[in-house]
Amino acid sequence: YHLQNLETLEITYPLFEDEAKRRKEHILDINRRGKWNQEKEKCRDSTKYWFDNYAWTADPRKTGIWSLPFMLYNYQYEACDWLEELIFLKQSSGLIEKSRDLGLSWLITAFLYKHWQHPRDGAFSALMGSITSDECDKIGDPSSMFEKIRIQARLQPLGLLPKGWDCLVSYMKAINPENGSTLTGETSNADFGRSGRYKVIVFDEFSAFEKDTAAMTASSQSSPCKLYNSTARGMGNEFFRLAKSGNIEKKTYRWQ
Repeated sequence: YHLQNLETLEITYPLFEDEAKRRKEHILDINRRGKWNQEKEKCRDSTKYWFDNYAWTADPRKTGIWSLPFMLYNYQYEACDWLEELIFLKQSSGLIEKSRDLGLSWLITAFLYKHWQHPRDGAFSALMGSITSDECDKIGDPSSMFEKIRIQARLQPLGLLPKGWDCLVSYMKAINPENGSTLTGETSNADFGRSGRYKVIVFDEFSAFEKDTAAMTASSQSSPCKLYNSTARGMGNEFFRLAKSGNIEKKTYRWQ
């Protein structure tokens, strides 16, 4: 916790400041009791528990604040439950059609990070696809998917992090040597996801993929679970066709 960040929260966002202080006390209490192994088990067993205590977000529009506790709305908790059901139980694909600024890209990347750090059963592997390389990974830019991953890693207590965590999130790649989990980034291309095998493949802002049909075809056998996440961009794309097909589980999140 940087003092300046906490002071800014106290003045402008007291709700977040109270939550940041609660989390700090929670971490100090576990340190005092030496219970990090038990805490890892709690995080592994409950994604909600991890989010409530260890997930963070950032919003550059909030002047002077570089991080905020990620305090989920009810629809975001429901989205987490749905993702876990798709990936681990049904092992089937899903589609999210959404309005902008609902925190769903942050939610998905934090969700993937949680399972990378605390996998349920063996190694967790995910492919994170985006429109361009900058939107997939641009160091220092929290709008990119992998910088969101780095922000989570930087703000985790040391008791939860794998050894050498500070050099494990490289360009478009995160490797956890303690459990073998991997997060891999890739941009929209005709061979998207063809060569790998993954627990889940995320197509972020899929309606803007330049080679959307080819990317779907190339990755069709690479994972039983594909997650298509996007705002709408007209009707001439695979995202629209999937959303209207009735052949895929769909969640719709509107601005209300």
